[in-house]
Amino acid sequence: MTYIILILMHTISFGEPQKIYIVTQPTFVNFEQCKIFVSQYKDGLFQQAIEEYNYQIPPKEIYCAEKDAVINMLKPEGKSV
Repeated sequence: MTYIILILMHTISFGEPQKIYIVTQPTFVNFEQCKIFVSQYKDGLFQQAIEEYNYQIPPKEIYCAEKDAVINMLKPEGKSV
């Protein structure tokens, strides 16, 4: 399995879709590697996410997730990638 990092951003207003920043590099071969990397570089990862959203939306949470599960979650209903 391949793991990537997901950063959930704060929601600005009620009913607004959840904004997510996906870190695609580096990738990890297991969850533990990802978790260690996140614990060491959380501040820098949050800074990347803040910059991506033009300093308008702060990050809320950070996760390691299985890459294929994320792809399946994000693809349009009924479509294959």
